[in-house]
Amino acid sequence: MTPEYMESLKIRGIIPGLERIKELLKRLGNPENVIPTIHISGTNGKGSVCCMLASILSCAGYSVATFNSPYMTDYRESFREYRDGACENMSEEIFSELIDEIRVAETKEEAIYPTEFEVLTAVAFCYFRKINPDIAIVECGLGGKGDATNVLKQPLLTIITNVSLEHVGILGDTTEKIAEQKAGIIKENVPVVTGCREDIIKKISEKNHSPLYEIFDKNIKLKDMSLCGMTVDFFGCINDDKTQNHTSSSDFNTISANKKNASTSIINTLKNIKVSLVGDYQLENINLTLTSIEVLKKHTQFKISQNEIYKGLLCAKWPGRFEIISENPTIIYDGSHNSDGIKKLVKTIKSIYPDKHILVLMGVMADKDCEKMIEIISDISRKIFTVTPDNKRALPSNELTGLCRSYDIESEAFNDIKTGFLSAREEARKTQDVLLITGSLYMYKDIIQYL
Repeated sequence: MTPEYMESLKIRGIIPGLERIKELLKRLGNPENVIPTIHISGTNGKGSVCCMLASILSCAGYSVATFNSPYMTDYRESFREYRDGACENMSEEIFSELIDEIRVAETKEEAIYPTEFEVLTAVAFCYFRKINPDIAIVECGLGGKGDATNVLKQPLLTIITNVSLEHVGILGDTTEKIAEQKAGIIKENVPVVTGCREDIIKKISEKNHSPLYEIFDKNIKLKDMSLCGMTVDFFGCINDDKTQNHTSSSDFNTISANKKNASTSIINTLKNIKVSLVGDYQLENINLTLTSIEVLKKHTQFKISQNEIYKGLLCAKWPGRFEIISENPTIIYDGSHNSDGIKKLVKTIKSIYPDKHILVLMGVMADKDCEKMIEIISDISRKIFTVTPDNKRALPSNELTGLCRSYDIESEAFNDIKTGFLSAREEARKTQDVLLITGSLYMYKDIIQYL
């Protein structure tokens, strides 16, 4: 019955408000209040930061459970358990058991009709309670303030990765409005780590008396990058003065902690860190991750050594983010799905393949800034094969091809993902070109099965 039930949830769509998830969790015994948790919002990088944090913490000997979205091939991928640097998805048996429990709670007394994401959020909290990890890491699904995960009352740490235009019909049509939604996860006296520069983040942090730690580009230095990984240096300082509550950004080598004229008491410099994840955009994510580890050590009892940090970053694996899914021909899958992500992806391609145009297979959601994405990716594209992802929000492939041709890019539209992928792969084999698949994570499941 589980597949049928999960399928029935899709038609409920996205419905704003926390009333349903709060009532559902109440009927389930409020499992969200059981496990110490890190809460992450932001436009890009949430999954990568979650993955690296979990890997580091598990290499430090802690058991970690995570909740991410969207899943790529199976619902159970959204729920992972990390131990000793390795991770595994929730078992089919546990998933079915928890879904049955939630179905009973949903219809108990007056039916509340939760959305698909609200049910998955409830599954996550019940899963955490069941396996009892030392710490959990939860990624917002959409926004922050009204996201179903924002039932957490007192997380250990909140992270707001960055903010750019996305879901403007729901979150707002400016980065300031979107940042306000993302900052909705900030809780009183809970430290905040962010790469976002919108003033609203500072205002909400100050209102909640939450120490604010901002990251800066000069905290991280790329030394080498290839298809196999990256080598970076990290230069982090954390201010330690509890008497002030003002963010100073005058020293861009310093991670500011909401305090002016603070004395620097924690300095952590890590050289030649080997990171398994690849991509120019991962520099910001690594910076956020390492800063978050330092803040977690400062504000909690968690103990993590430098060796455990090195091991954790080397062990971290995150599918669908500059992932090499084939070596002959070289096929890269990257789930960048907005203009900011595509911009950073193009920069990465240029770093690894300078002065080279490549083949691109692309499918996007209609509610994204599709024209801007095409404008950016045209800089590295020899030809773009377009497909329609299996999602009701998807932009039809012929419309995407029309956008490509408006930028004088050779493009061919396909009615289904399989035909488009096989055609693109065949051309890559003939020409020995690199094939990049991007625009959405929703195509990953289909692409993997056609390899």
